[in-house]
Amino acid sequence: MQITDPADLGGHSRNLGDYVRQKIVKVDRRSNLSYQEFVENYVKPRRPVILENSISHWAALSRWTPAFFRESYGRRNVKIDGQDYTLSDVVDLAEKSEPENPAPYYKSIVLEKEYPELMGDIAPYPDVFQPNWFHAGLMKPLRKLNFEGGDMQFFLGGKGRSFPNLHFDLPCAHSFITQIAGNKLVILYSPADTPYIYPISDTQFFISKIKSIDKASAEKFPLFAKAPRYEAELSPGEMVFMPGGWWHTAKMLSFSISLGLDVANSSNWTDITAFMRRYYKGRRPIIGKFVLAYFHLIKLLMPGADREMRH
Repeated sequence: MQITDPADLGGHSRNLGDYVRQKIVKVDRRSNLSYQEFVENYVKPRRPVILENSISHWAALSRWTPAFFRESYGRRNVKIDGQDYTLSDVVDLAEKSEPENPAPYYKSIVLEKEYPELMGDIAPYPDVFQPNWFHAGLMKPLRKLNFEGGDMQFFLGGKGRSFPNLHFDLPCAHSFITQIAGNKLVILYSPADTPYIYPISDTQFFISKIKSIDKASAEKFPLFAKAPRYEAELSPGEMVFMPGGWWHTAKMLSFSISLGLDVANSSNWTDITAFMRRYYKGRRPIIGKFVLAYFHLIKLLMPGADREMRH
């Protein structure tokens, strides 16, 4: 990973004046990485990485253009932050978006539910998405508890728009952000730096109090300066792997379409179980006991599904 000291950033520094200044670390970028190399060098040591050439076979890379969504779904009504739009309006605004007046962000849309006919455009999944216990039949009962891990989510936005908060994915799953159109900057922070990230509370321990990492007050969040800022700039056809527990947010550098997917398997199931234990402790402890017992059952029954990862 390439490291840049804040003093070397000059006029390009994102944290000036009374804002927090941080060391910038460029996330590793790898091309044609084998599955075994991916597991050994990034999954097991919990290191993020940008993967190139993993989805070059996806039709979405050439098909999912602004014109395609206008023509195919332009009249569809969607709601963003309580306001009604047509999808054509959303695409138009995203193409014209500027940092001073960013377009509304059409985000976290479950693709298989809202646009099931588009799933064929992102098939087959690359090997790095597998195995994914979230897709197992044993997980279906947990869907009734609003546990939707493993769904492919769709994001469409414009230049200057950011994800609304710094967080790590519930329930401490590994995450992939895959860029389909345009460019996006994904910003990450290590789980080891959680004491400097200012989690909201004991019950919202996976969301940071810091609303804007570019304009974090040095007076209000002095410890944030101790957390190195990892950056991954994605172009179409690239994805970033974020191990479970890595804090992240994202900023669109242009019109952008991307996909997000959470993955669970033997490599992170212990972390997921610990997350759920803490999550339910302050909410619904009785349901939590049921969920944890169910998670233990899954751990006993699922290992055969990910033999490749253990080889």
